[in-house]
Amino acid sequence: MESLIQTFDAWLPWVQHQSGQMLLIIRTDNAREFKALEAWGQPKGIEFEFIEPGTPPQNGVAERYNRLVLEITRALLFDAKIHKKYWKYAVLYANYLRNRTTMIKGSEDEDR
Repeated sequence: MESLIQTFDAWLPWVQHQSGQMLLIIRTDNAREFKALEAWGQPKGIEFEFIEPGTPPQNGVAERYNRLVLEITRALLFDAKIHKKYWKYAVLYANYLRNRTTMIKGSEDEDR
């Protein structure tokens, strides 16, 4: 828990400096570690909004993106016959590939 608070303490000024605005709301799932951050955010004026458990439609875009990156990762590992210990590198590369691929609205990826 302490490392999460330290991470947020380092992240908060960076985000506020980059955006030029104060962070007011953080939306996240109902994980215990995020629930415990409410006490951290209250004196800073940060409100936490928690999505309902078991409602993937509330974060559908992120869910689709994560699923696509995992599919690319599996394809990279299986096609190249690479051991699973290199999973994290395959995920990074899959994300790199996805971010540099042009997606056309209405393509087959949108149908999922």
